[in-house]
Amino acid sequence: EKSILSSPKLTDEKKLWAIKFMNSFSGPLSITNSQMGPLIACRMVQRSSQYGYCCESAFGLLGYGQAQISVFEDVDEGYRWGKIALSLLESLGGKGYLPKMRCLFSSYVSIWKEPFQAS
Repeated sequence: EKSILSSPKLTDEKKLWAIKFMNSFSGPLSITNSQMGPLIACRMVQRSSQYGYCCESAFGLLGYGQAQISVFEDVDEGYRWGKIALSLLESLGGKGYLPKMRCLFSSYVSIWKEPFQAS
């Protein structure tokens, strides 16, 4: 977690656009093909770890956490990645994204670990 939070910020405009593009289309693609969500999330995490992190990278980390739960049935690991996603978004100052991130985290990740009343 500390290595992600201390990683450089993504500054390359083309790479930033690519992460934003993947983030924009991950939801609709996941609806039409449920296997696309984890693939896009993994690609977002891979790109972000190579080139730097941006606010949209947090959604890739959250999607990766969700894949840990839904694909690999590893709730603890999925929850850990979800918390890292929230921490990253807060550290990058993505206040505009926090409501959406918290909603997705509560709906798809924390529901498996925290009491229902916490959501």
